[in-house]
Amino acid sequence: MNDSQKTLLLLFLSICSCPLVWGQAEGVRARTQVYPDGSTRAVVVDYENKNSEEVLKDASGKVTKKTRYTMDERNQVVGATHLDAKGNVRYREVYTLDDRDRVIKSQLYSATDRPVGLRVFTYGSKGAPRVDDYDEKGNLIKTTGGTRSGRSNTPARNGAAPAR
Repeated sequence: MNDSQKTLLLLFLSICSCPLVWGQAEGVRARTQVYPDGSTRAVVVDYENKNSEEVLKDASGKVTKKTRYTMDERNQVVGATHLDAKGNVRYREVYTLDDRDRVIKSQLYSATDRPVGLRVFTYGSKGAPRVDDYDEKGNLIKTTGGTRSGRSNTPARNGAAPAR
């Protein structure tokens, strides 16, 4: 079975299973999005095994990126392994969540589990979150997003992979 057939099968299965699985925190949930340019994003969430996988493909069906997420006992995403198109580990992340289940810190590790950086999210009452990126030595290297009073859409909640 080629990648296009697998994608169609995944889409078919996700459509057929919608009334049975959507909204439940058990079993397996699958969803595929097709974008105007023909590229796709497929997400499969396995609540029993506490993991999720997101696969991005270009319009020709070629995998461009894959991410595997791990979830805690409440089905909150707490880590990710980012893979290249060939399935090789690019880097890993371990998330720290706040009391509202928002990612407030993402510790970054190399493919060999060497710490390579830290991303800190600061949420406030309005706007996008402020994101501070630090290198492996703790030096601030980049700040993006809103201000310290910024607010965000919550990344990676309830087993759902973050938006593309």
